[in-house]
Amino acid sequence: PVPALSAAASVVEGRIYLIGGAKNRYDPAHAAVQIYDPAADAWAQGADMPTPRSYLASSVVNGKIYVFGGSPAWSLALQLPTVEVYDPATDRWEERADMPTPRSGFSTQAIDGKVYAFGGDQACACSVEVYDPATDRWEKRSDMPTPRGKGASALLDGKVYLSGGYPPGGDSTPIVDVYDPATDSWSQAADLPTLGVDRASCVLAGQLYTISGWDGGSKFRREVDRYDPAANVWQRGPDLPRARASHAVASLGDRIYVLGGAASRTAQGDVWEYDPAR
Repeated sequence: PVPALSAAASVVEGRIYLIGGAKNRYDPAHAAVQIYDPAADAWAQGADMPTPRSYLASSVVNGKIYVFGGSPAWSLALQLPTVEVYDPATDRWEERADMPTPRSGFSTQAIDGKVYAFGGDQACACSVEVYDPATDRWEKRSDMPTPRGKGASALLDGKVYLSGGYPPGGDSTPIVDVYDPATDSWSQAADLPTLGVDRASCVLAGQLYTISGWDGGSKFRREVDRYDPAANVWQRGPDLPRARASHAVASLGDRIYVLGGAASRTAQGDVWEYDPAR
C-alpha cells in the first residue's frame, strides 16, 4: 500500500512485516508497518513505528520484531542508534537500549536469542555488535574482514553469509565473508559472481539466494545468484522480472518474496513471488 525502498522485512507466524523505508531516495523516511499475508495475498496496516527511518534492519526474537538503526533521510551522514521493538500480538512498540554504534545500510541476524549487527555505511563498515533482548545490553564481536555498507546477509546452517556492498569510498566487493557465532571467527566462501550494492539475501531449501541490486553507478540489476554451501559454488538463478535495488526479501514456506525497492529515485510498490518448483 505504501511504496517503500530501503525498508526492513521480518516474518512472524506466516506474515511478512515490512517496516519503514522511504517513498523517494531524497524524501524523509516514513514509519509505516505493512503486513502481508501470502495465503490471502492481502495487506493490513500495523501501528506506525515511533521513529521514521530507512536503511534500517530488523530481526525476530521470541515472536517480537526488533528494529535497529537506519536513517531519517537518504543522507549517509545521518545514522541512528535507535532500537525499538514491535509486538505483533498487541500491535505496540517499545523503546530499547540504543546501539553503541549508530548504523545505516547494514544487516542483522537473530541467532540463539540474540541479534548480531553487521557493518554499515561509513565508520561502522567493519563493526560487529551483538544485542541480548533478555538483558537489553550490547557487546562487541570480532570485526568483519571486509568492510561493507549496503551489503546483504543471511543465516545458513548456523553461520552468517555476508555478500555484496562496498567499503567506504570503494567499489562493490565480490568477497563473501562467513561468520561463525559459536567461535566468533571468520572465513570466506566462494566469491559472489554478480557485483552489486543494495542487494538482498535469504535462504530457501538450504541454499542462499542473493537478489538484484545496483552496480554503484547507474545500472540496476535483475540477476539472482544461488549458493550451494555443500559444494561452495554459486549458480545463476532466474532473473527478477524487473531490475531493482534497496528492496526487501523474505522466505516463507517454499517461496521467496521480493518487496518494493527502486530502479530510479522513486520507490516501487510491487511484490514478486518466486516458486522454485515451477
